[in-house]
Amino acid sequence: MTTTMEPTTTEPATERTFELTYFDEIEFKPQPWIWKDWMPAWGVSMIVGIGGRGKSTFIPLLASEMTHQDGNRLSGSFEGQRLGVIIASAEDPSETILGPRLVAAGADLSLVAEIRMRGGKKGDDDLPELLSIPHDVHLIEAAVADMRASRGVDSVVVFIDPFKAHLWLGADAKQEHHMRFVLDQLGAAAQRARAAIVLVDHPNKQRDAIDMAQRVSGAGTYNAIRAAMVFGVYPDDPKSDLRAIASGKSNWGKRPDSLLLRQEGTQIDTGKHIIPTVKLTWAGTDPNLTSDDILEAESPQRTRGKTLTKREHVKILMTGWLARGRSLASETRSFAQAYGDAGDSTVKAATKELPIRKTEDPEGSGIWYWELDEVQDGGGES
Repeated sequence: MTTTMEPTTTEPATERTFELTYFDEIEFKPQPWIWKDWMPAWGVSMIVGIGGRGKSTFIPLLASEMTHQDGNRLSGSFEGQRLGVIIASAEDPSETILGPRLVAAGADLSLVAEIRMRGGKKGDDDLPELLSIPHDVHLIEAAVADMRASRGVDSVVVFIDPFKAHLWLGADAKQEHHMRFVLDQLGAAAQRARAAIVLVDHPNKQRDAIDMAQRVSGAGTYNAIRAAMVFGVYPDDPKSDLRAIASGKSNWGKRPDSLLLRQEGTQIDTGKHIIPTVKLTWAGTDPNLTSDDILEAESPQRTRGKTLTKREHVKILMTGWLARGRSLASETRSFAQAYGDAGDSTVKAATKELPIRKTEDPEGSGIWYWELDEVQDGGGES
């Protein structure tokens, strides 16, 4: 029996009631998982990782597993069932970066969609195309319902990458009560839509902290999510093409063994263009690896007991970024400026001290690429 009661207050604006549901009336069920112990269904989880290590490449790999023609290949409640994937991306263009990575990973593109907002104003200003949370939470639910109806999938996973870029302008990631409200709204939407929502984000710049809870955007964010994982270089071989993912928390399941992945360059043929891209493949497990191990490996200022200059830090960041292979010069500079907290002059100075080969797009588009080389080519674009 469910009992409701009108409030005794005389304030008409609230119209609040309460509801009691007795536990002998509840049908108990096992917690459903999109990916057992890593990614709960009907809930919010998070992937945290330093930029440039491949965490955005991890999304296409997961999308490939979820949309496989034989059904979801990730162990969990939906194993063997085809899932839909919705991606809200603020960093990777769909035509040149995200799409080719999805193809390289083997995702079924008919079950993967990018979401962009249309219309809307705030005062006299048009609202941005990016999903804005929590303002657009109801549109996430509508998009999930649309994909279910049009594609006939059993469930939908929504990736929001990066999370902070999609926060509504009034939401402050450093304020715990703000983030708890935002996460509560997302969690309720996931429950109503019967979807999983995965937030992808960078750790904060508190680089002297190596605990995952300290490196996520505010304690309110970390405490309100149900599962969190950290992605980064493999600490035992940080200069290799190996990457690692470790569980930081799994409130509704057990802590799974950490997984290894291998990042490799590849290319796709669209019939009109040969497009270079990157992909991740599974490469084994490491049961002893923790999320804090990965974060510590990603904190170069802590190494060798000395404090690095800003230029030295930028050089380490750029070396790690370019170790994965050829990269757009503009992307490399932007990454170094953002995560080295450095200006253009510092990045240019660091670039001159690194063995970087610079090559221009042969089609004469004016686009330049950088890659590590034993002998620096000093000519060309800088």
